[in-house]
Amino acid sequence: MSGKGKGERKPKKGQDKDAFSIGGHKISYDVLIAILMAAFYALSVLAAWLQGGLSAVAISAILFFAFVVFAFFMKTGAIPKLQPLRSLTLVFLGLSALSRAWQLLLYLNVLDAGKMGPLAWTVAVGVINAIFSLAIIAGILCVEKVPLKDIYVQLGDRLNIAMGIIGFILCIIVAVLVTYLIFGGNALGTDRFELAIASVLAFGVLGGVFEEIWFRGLLLGRAVPILGEPYGNIYQAMVFGAFEAVMFYMVTSMAFELSFIILISVIIGFYWGRSTLRTKSLWSPMLIHAGFYLLILLPMLAGT
Repeated sequence: MSGKGKGERKPKKGQDKDAFSIGGHKISYDVLIAILMAAFYALSVLAAWLQGGLSAVAISAILFFAFVVFAFFMKTGAIPKLQPLRSLTLVFLGLSALSRAWQLLLYLNVLDAGKMGPLAWTVAVGVINAIFSLAIIAGILCVEKVPLKDIYVQLGDRLNIAMGIIGFILCIIVAVLVTYLIFGGNALGTDRFELAIASVLAFGVLGGVFEEIWFRGLLLGRAVPILGEPYGNIYQAMVFGAFEAVMFYMVTSMAFELSFIILISVIIGFYWGRSTLRTKSLWSPMLIHAGFYLLILLPMLAGT
């Protein structure tokens, strides 16, 4: 007797029991589930923010609950073959918690963009996002007990940092000049113009730091062991595109440009990911990221 029960088929030669076949191509279950998690997060977050109201809260609650359940199974070892996804699940759980906290504040009218005005609202989004992110990221790192260098929070190549600083300064100069020339610094008034610069600078620096830790640090660092460097980088860039679309919509309330924002964010996120993998440091992407926020938001807010 072979020990096989009746009706139980032996796997064919060369057949991988831990792989899923799509169109003749085999995809391992951990890769498939990692892709489904990213798609579920991106679609649910975009749908929740665009829907608004109680429906958005319900969608968000379902999303968050799904990642909580999955994280629980990972922690208890109930699905041993998917243990490599444990760290990745915690990242999506953290990102979902960040979005849920924001939605709860808005739903309860703790914050009101209309009453605050565009400049104050921009600063509020940056500061609150940074506070929530700091708390959630600290919690994830505490649970996983990993050093900061494992998520690329280290100096790395000095030349790369110098290029990042130069890029950041150039972004500030170009953003200020373009805004002043297009919208008219005299029409805005010196005080108003300086306030707009300070508001966007605060949002850009805070967003650049914490979004890079989220996506090129935590997410990329956990996607690469599962998907490999090229696909892991594409993976984080696509999730980053969805997140940036939500941030853009939060700050500007403009839905028409979301497809363009997603495309640009995916492309830029991919190249920032390549820089991080090459230098093992987030410093240059953080600086350039902050500079890009100035280039995009300063003219836009000045126009409002």
